[in-house]
Amino acid sequence: MPFRHKTRTPSYTMSDPFDRLVVFDFDGTCTLVEKEGKGFVSAVINTLSEVAGRGPETVRGLYEHHQREILKTPEAYDWIIDGVAVCPGTLDPYLRSSHVARKVLESFGISGDRLEGMMHVVGERYHDHYQKSDIALRPEFPDVLAAFCEEAHVAIVTNSAADAVEKKLRTIPNFDLSRVTLVGGAKKYVVGDELLSRVPITNIPKTTRIPGLARDVQLRRPHYIARLQEQFDRVGIRDPSKVTVIGDIFEMDGIVPLQLGCKFVLMVGVHTPPYEIRYMLADSRRCVATDLNEALGFFLAQ
Repeated sequence: MPFRHKTRTPSYTMSDPFDRLVVFDFDGTCTLVEKEGKGFVSAVINTLSEVAGRGPETVRGLYEHHQREILKTPEAYDWIIDGVAVCPGTLDPYLRSSHVARKVLESFGISGDRLEGMMHVVGERYHDHYQKSDIALRPEFPDVLAAFCEEAHVAIVTNSAADAVEKKLRTIPNFDLSRVTLVGGAKKYVVGDELLSRVPITNIPKTTRIPGLARDVQLRRPHYIARLQEQFDRVGIRDPSKVTVIGDIFEMDGIVPLQLGCKFVLMVGVHTPPYEIRYMLADSRRCVATDLNEALGFFLAQ
C-alpha cells in the first residue's frame, strides 16, 4: 500500500468547545466493505488476466473459487510484512486480494521468480485498483458523522489514499467536509521501533497475546502512533481517555489506541474473528458494534 502520509486539516481547531476526539478508520468502518470492494476486485482480476495472459472470465472463476477456499480456514492467512504478521489477512476484499491473487496465479502453474514478478505488479497497482472501488457508505454514516461533529473533534485516519477517500466523502449531501480532519496513508500496518512521535516507542511493549489467537499481536506501530499523536496535539487533548477510536480491524485500528489509553469501538463484520469479539467484551473501554449508531451511543454514554 504505497501511499504517502497526507492530511487535510479542517478550518477549526482548539477554539472549538470540545474536550473529546473521535477518530474513525474508513474502509469497512464507514463503508460496507464487501459491497465497496467489488470494483477493486474486478480491477485486480483484470490485472491478473493481463499478467497471466488468461481470459478475465477464467480468472474471475478461479478468483471466486480460491476466495471461498481461503475463507474456510482464515486463521491460515495473515497479512505478513517483512516476515511479521500484522493482522488477519482475510477480513476484507483488500486484504484478501493478495492471498487470492497468488492462488490464482499458482493455478496456472506459475511459480518461482515469475510468480513473484507478477505479484509485484499486482502490488504496485494497488492504488489504481483502489481507485476503482465502489462508493458504498454505510447508510447510517452521514447522520452519525454529523452527530459526532456536534459533540467532538472528528478525524478520519486511514491507510487508504486521502484523495480517494475524500472523493467518497464528497458524495454525502449537505455535509461540510471542513468539519473533519482526513489523514490518508497512515501505515497502521508498519511495525518497528522507529520514533516518529513524542510517544517513546520503547514505553510500549513489542507484542501482546490475545486468548484464542496462536500468535503475537504487534503493538509498536510507529506511523499509526504518530498520526494519532498529531490529532491529540491538534485539538489539545492530553488525556487519552477523552479519545474514542472506531475501526473494523482490531489489530490495525484498535490495539494501538487501547495501548495508549483510548477507548475503542470495533465494527464487527462477517469475517471478524470470534476471539476478537470476546476480547473486546471484557473491558468497559471497548465496544462491539454492527451499526455506527451503536458506536455513537457508546460515545454519548461515556
